[in-house]
Amino acid sequence: MTSIVFPQVTPPDNAARDAMREQWTRRRRIHSSSTATVNPGDGLGSIALWLAGCMPAKDAHADAGLENVRHIVVAGDHPVGEAIPEISHVSAGQAGLDESLELTADDVHVESLWVDAQRHAPQAHPADRGDALTEEEFDSAVRAGMDLADAQADSGVSLLLVGDHGRGLTSTAAVVVGSLCTVEPVRVVGRGSGIDDSAWRQKVTYIRDAMYRVRDDRAAAQRVLRKAGSADLAVLVGLLAQAAVRRTPVVFDGAGVAAAALVAHAMVPGASEWWAAASAGTEPATREALAYLDLTPLLDLSLDTDQGTCALLALPIIRHAWRTVPRVTD
Repeated sequence: MTSIVFPQVTPPDNAARDAMREQWTRRRRIHSSSTATVNPGDGLGSIALWLAGCMPAKDAHADAGLENVRHIVVAGDHPVGEAIPEISHVSAGQAGLDESLELTADDVHVESLWVDAQRHAPQAHPADRGDALTEEEFDSAVRAGMDLADAQADSGVSLLLVGDHGRGLTSTAAVVVGSLCTVEPVRVVGRGSGIDDSAWRQKVTYIRDAMYRVRDDRAAAQRVLRKAGSADLAVLVGLLAQAAVRRTPVVFDGAGVAAAALVAHAMVPGASEWWAAASAGTEPATREALAYLDLTPLLDLSLDTDQGTCALLALPIIRHAWRTVPRVTD
């Protein structure tokens, strides 16, 4: 069992949310509702109210806020490729992110950070044959994620955009999600990199066998991840959980991050209140995880992307919502 114990999470500030909602209502009584670009009952309003609870008071009362945004991709290959050779190799790199980064406003500082989880704990076995990580490797990877979250909070980052990347990632995510959500393998298996029907059937078999190995561990999410997950998911667990501890809001995207969020949610009650999902994507495992976490995606896009691309695409909408709501005045 892991030796890691997270501090208690402080919930978002509901009083700040209520104050923003009250200010909203007051202004709408004075001004015609037809002139409002955002109202508390729509999707943009829900984003703004979520941020009102998550942002420090000094930012929630300012016209600025969300000026220092960090985009983090946690990457790692998965040995499932040994079991299913048809799964295409995905090379590590930041290609394809430039256009998404250009869509963000010029006055936002968005710095991309690429984290190679393999250096913390290279996975030795496919999850259907043996434990993915030792207890020491699991703890090391989780602590690496915690350190990453602490570094962002200490540097004054106001919002984290988190994504994933790696060969075989959706298979590993499906094992974790299927186990923790008690969902049959066929309901969490997607096409990943675009595999054909034959490879899809192999993938179902792999996920079924891996889920069977951890069938008695489902009550302990961290054990499921250690035995059937991977180092990159463990890093993501530490990052998501510690970000909540440090009161740093996170918008995430990807099946791997969604699977890690399930584990972080189990290990740190209340952490999910600090997270928002950018999109459900195209992977069934992502949709199952978000439903379990009760997180409604900000974007209704069926995009087969990784590297946190949808989180980047959501950023201009998030900032629009934040900038167009009434500010609470002292």
